Amino acid sequence: MNPSVDRAITVPKFTFGGMNRVSSSRDDAGGKAVNVAVAAARLGAKTRCVGLNWKENGRLLTERLEQAGVETDFLWLDGAVRVNIKLVDGESGLVTEINSSGAKLTEAQVREAEELILRSARESEALVCTGSLPPGCPDDYYARVIGRAKAVGCLCALDAEGKKLAAGIDAKPFLVKPNQFELEGLAGRSLNGLGEIAAAAREIVSAGVEVAVVSMGAEGALAVTADEALFAPRLEIRAVNTVGAGDTMVAGMMTAFCSGADLGEALRTGTAAAAASCMTEGTQLLERETYEALRGKVELIKK
Repeated sequence: MNPSVDRAITVPKFTFGGMNRVSSSRDDAGGKAVNVAVAAARLGAKTRCVGLNWKENGRLLTERLEQAGVETDFLWLDGAVRVNIKLVDGESGLVTEINSSGAKLTEAQVREAEELILRSARESEALVCTGSLPPGCPDDYYARVIGRAKAVGCLCALDAEGKKLAAGIDAKPFLVKPNQFELEGLAGRSLNGLGEIAAAAREIVSAGVEVAVVSMGAEGALAVTADEALFAPRLEIRAVNTVGAGDTMVAGMMTAFCSGADLGEALRTGTAAAAASCMTEGTQLLERETYEALRGKVELIKK
């Protein structure tokens, strides 16, 4: 619903308020749904990216998706795709993100996009609702879409934040993937240690969600259902860029679940995919060979 052109800019050492010289720069079509679609396709899923696109620079999105073997079905609008800056400090590896909000939608555009999504949901096994929503799109938009997609037999996943996350959980999707910061916002409290994080994740499950997955950055990831909780510690890798890692985890887990995997295998797939994504430059996401090499190294711990 709110794709972007992600401009990854690397400087040798970022100086706040001072002169910074760019050592490298690249533009990639981005947005969380684009990342999920590309990653899922690289993991072998037949994937379609559905939503909004803009006429001025939207071909960058369709070209990236088509090159990855992803089908597209967009509502094309006047104007340009928003540009997000990913500023990478070459010395520390830290990434500073500067994201624009996107163009404001009319009520008619919001309704038309919803119908576009539902047409694909009727012939799809799973739907991932993810990312920010543009101005003019209500906070319960994902909840509405999930409710209608579930009604036609589609397995739904949600990766959003704030009010969009809270409203979406009310629609009871199959899977929800907050990061720790988003989970703390949802719970209304700080979460220290795996025990408190697991307790907050179980609150999501008790609300009717089947799988709650919490990504914790360099610490690993925790997956919780009504019956079990599994923790995947971080893999020892050389992380080049963490942009899109969470999206790749969602793609990995949903691709696994759609193939009949249990919670452990799905978490193993998502963790390896996310780690492989961290080892690529810019917003290229995972390479299949790297993913395959990492998958067997994922450790699962019952909690």
